[in-house]
Amino acid sequence: MYMNLKIFNEAVLGLSYLHKQGVMHRDIKSSNIFLDEKNLVRIGDFGSGALIGSSSCMGGGKFWGTAFYASCELWCSNAHSDIPDVFSLGVVYFELFGDFGTIDTRCRRLEELERALNSRSWKTKPLET
Repeated sequence: MYMNLKIFNEAVLGLSYLHKQGVMHRDIKSSNIFLDEKNLVRIGDFGSGALIGSSSCMGGGKFWGTAFYASCELWCSNAHSDIPDVFSLGVVYFELFGDFGTIDTRCRRLEELERALNSRSWKTKPLET
């Protein structure tokens, strides 16, 4: 449990740094959060990234990100702030501390995502003290 907390905390710090630099990732998910050889967290895969407030961050009608982790702003192509990244990191939190197994990120349409979400039993694990 300690390692999960460490990973999440460092991911929060890394994302905060990106946002202070004016960068929006737009595809925060567990598979884009890496551990280096010293077990330090690194955020990777900036292929969907954009500068906060720029015209490129509006998406141009294209969906950016991974469906399961996406906030409604990304679904509506109206993402021009850091809010979608924070939402996605919240989903990573539930992956780290929840009790629902691996998330299937192959959903590409809202209907597929809804079916995947409704097929699960959502429970959380108690934090160990």
